Amino acid sequence: MNKRRIAKALKRLKHLPANKYFFRYAGNKLKHLYLKATGSTRVAYPSTVMLELTNRCNLRCTICPREYEYGKQMDKGDMDIQLAQKIADELWPYLDSIGLTGMGETFLYDDLEGIVNYIKTKNRGIIISLSTNAVALNFIEKAKRIIGKVVY
Repeated sequence: MNKRRIAKALKRLKHLPANKYFFRYAGNKLKHLYLKATGSTRVAYPSTVMLELTNRCNLRCTICPREYEYGKQMDKGDMDIQLAQKIADELWPYLDSIGLTGMGETFLYDDLEGIVNYIKTKNRGIIISLSTNAVALNFIEKAKRIIGKVVY
């Protein structure tokens, strides 16, 4: 284990509630180490997930799969806020980080600030990262509202 992983684990432990969720988190980490050491094909709960809140985009990049035939056939839309919250509810005890990303521009998601705040109410120690092309309307204003809550 390198210094970065140790620091990340300590930060996560610092913010983890001191109740049954501590045991879920620690037990999952131990399960992961055991399964890895035994060469098992089974896996523990993920400690990092990527959540695609929207696949809508404001650009038409030539390298994007959306610009090819199979990409044009994809449904476009946003994840329902209740579904995003349900996913966060189920996984937060095990997570070190969550990425808000995908095939779309994350800042086009209507309630980006709401889902970031919701995740942080579950556990302030979860690292939230997001990807952006930084050309969405009102990008600066939206970014200012969530700065400090996410890692870019």
